[in-house]
Amino acid sequence: MARYYVLSIAPSLFGDAALIREWGRIGRPGQRRVELYESRSCAVEALETWLQRKRRRGYLLQGGLSRGPGEPGSVSARDLEQLVNGCGKAAGRSML
Repeated sequence: MARYYVLSIAPSLFGDAALIREWGRIGRPGQRRVELYESRSCAVEALETWLQRKRRRGYLLQGGLSRGPGEPGSVSARDLEQLVNGCGKAAGRSML
C-alpha cells in the first residue's frame, strides 16, 4: 500500500508561520493538519523533526522539500539547514 506524507511551511493569516502536514494513501483523499508557530524558524525546526521521524519509518524524500522555486511556503534543503538555529520550545497551537 503506497503512502505519501507532505510537509510544507506557509504564512498564516495571523502573521505566524504554519507547518502544514498532509498524509494518506496514494489515490485516496488524505488528511491535513495545520500547526501554528510564533516564527518561521520554529516552524522549520518542527518540519525538520517530522522529516526525521518519517525518514526513520521508511519514507523517502521525493523531489526535494520545495513545492517550487519562489512559491510561498517553499523551503529548499539548503534553506532548511540554514534556518534551523535552535528555536527552543515552540508555541505549537494546532488547528484543523
